[in-house]
Amino acid sequence: MPTNLTCVNCFIFDDLSIKITMTIVTVNIVAFGGTISMFGIASNVINIQVFIKQGFSETTNISYTALACSDLLTLMSTLCLSIFWNPLFLNSGLPLVFSQIQMAFAALPNACFSSITGLVTAFTTLERCMCVVWPLKVKSILTSTVTVIFIFSICLVMFLTMISVYSTFTLGWRSEPWTNRTLLGVRFFQNNEIIVNISYLLHSVTQLLAFCAVSVCTVTLVVCLRLRTIWRTQQAQTQNAIRKATKRHDKAMKMVIFIAAAYVVSQLPIIVSFAVSVPYPSFGPLGRYKNIFIVYWSFCVLFGVLKSSINLLVYYVMSSKFRQTCDRMLSLLLSTFK
Repeated sequence: MPTNLTCVNCFIFDDLSIKITMTIVTVNIVAFGGTISMFGIASNVINIQVFIKQGFSETTNISYTALACSDLLTLMSTLCLSIFWNPLFLNSGLPLVFSQIQMAFAALPNACFSSITGLVTAFTTLERCMCVVWPLKVKSILTSTVTVIFIFSICLVMFLTMISVYSTFTLGWRSEPWTNRTLLGVRFFQNNEIIVNISYLLHSVTQLLAFCAVSVCTVTLVVCLRLRTIWRTQQAQTQNAIRKATKRHDKAMKMVIFIAAAYVVSQLPIIVSFAVSVPYPSFGPLGRYKNIFIVYWSFCVLFGVLKSSINLLVYYVMSSKFRQTCDRMLSLLLSTFK
């Protein structure tokens, strides 16, 4: 009886097979991720053009433009991932160590740009919270200069983190005994564990802080929105002007809440993986359950792709100003083909 129980436990916690792993990853990363990334890249290019057309007199447009840029870069790196994980590419016979090449040219940039997206989203939700808490002081606190400096600092820190990881290895040709071929891959320098661990820790802490900040600010905005809705319904009909102004402000709050909520949902699986990998180091890309980890990671990437691709629809549906600008640009574009 104990022997049977042991066998059952081994079966339950056994790693996935290579065939199942590659099938799921191909569907998530190549089929869904690659297709959605192309749509998301086009939609974020439109977002950037619309916000540039509107100008940057409002600090929110600066934040939205930065968010669109980080989403664009995230989707471009995901598109590269879909190419590297494509079975046609894997079976092309190119002299490459595919796992190492995709890590260097797609996975690391994807992680960097995702962190930037999280921090910019946190800043955007914090900015909207400050508009609610200190409506008369927020413009003097969060000026355009402060917003640009903060976003630039976010990008600089994340880029330095990624560059530090790149400094731990170099591309080079290596002989692979199991294939009897010389392949292009990654050669790690000695004593690189400290830099890699510090960079990974900084990336993890950044993701966690951004997730917590967005979650707290989103809950705050939801509570404030409900209170303002109750207050607005209690106002007399003679205060229509005030009610209309408040309603416009509430629409902006709803848009930020939706963007923040989408980020929280997309990041929740990543936070769970961080929490699981600490007590269970075997759940990782080099651990005993590496195939389960890779499958889980593919779902995390897919959620991130969905989040980065829907903002155009959110802006168009929930912002009349964005919709009007987008319609004007579309009409001008169509008129050039007539």
